[in-house]
Amino acid sequence: MNQALTMPRKFQRGFTLVELLASMILFSMIIGLTAWAVIGATDTTAGAEKRMDTASQARAFFDRFGTDLNTMITDGGITAFYDEGAGSGGNSAIGFICRSRPRATSGDRRGVVVAYRINNTEDIDGQDYPMASRGDGSLLYVDPIGSIIEKASGDLSDGGNDILNWQVLGTGIIRLHISFLLNNGKTVQTPPSYKMPTDQVFPKGVNIASSCRLIPFRAEDSVDGTYVVGMTLGIAVLDTRTRNLAFKSTPSFADQFSRPQGDGETPIAVWNKKLETLGDSQISKPVRANIRFYERMYTVR
Repeated sequence: MNQALTMPRKFQRGFTLVELLASMILFSMIIGLTAWAVIGATDTTAGAEKRMDTASQARAFFDRFGTDLNTMITDGGITAFYDEGAGSGGNSAIGFICRSRPRATSGDRRGVVVAYRINNTEDIDGQDYPMASRGDGSLLYVDPIGSIIEKASGDLSDGGNDILNWQVLGTGIIRLHISFLLNNGKTVQTPPSYKMPTDQVFPKGVNIASSCRLIPFRAEDSVDGTYVVGMTLGIAVLDTRTRNLAFKSTPSFADQFSRPQGDGETPIAVWNKKLETLGDSQISKPVRANIRFYERMYTVR
């Protein structure tokens, strides 16, 4: 007689409702922790990429400025000029004459005029954004120095291209300020007054842009004997994505970071202090989290 094989009752028991609920809760916790870890890692990576973006822009800007400054002419008359109100919010702008080798195809070039300022420039999305720009123009032997300075100061003041051809150096550099170190050890926000020469180095009748100031690099070029021996450049930088979102929602937010006013102040200290006082209605959380301030000190040879 064949008997059907049957499993003992004690082995036929399934999961209880409590066990199922406990398993589901544990599984949900594992999924939640995994998602939290992935999101955290993604945010960390994105933040690191934004910091690298801003740092690389700042480094490229500072290095290029330093290269030009190393060849700047500091004697023999007027060679540099400064605008403390160029662009929105009073950004600094500076232009100077550099030594340059003649091009291989031409022997009439004796130097180049270079300038740095924040220009409102159109990005790929058709929107105008403030961006750090460098302008340059050839200085020929046949061009009177007074005429060069006059045209270059006008371009520096309004971002024109009468003599300067502008190129973007940093798409996320939205603020620029220059502080000046004097021969007496003081740091000031505006260079000393220039003593106008009486010879033909700078002929009468040449008009400097009204907002520009000439920069003395020698005691004999200064009204009171103080002159510039160094500069501190400060810049505020945002990654491109945060910049675009910020300017579309609050176009004037960058004006919150105005130029330092007091002697001895440097841009990075003033801007960091200002950032701490701004509320969410004045600056968005993404900007607060991602804006970076950099500065570099240069000596004038």
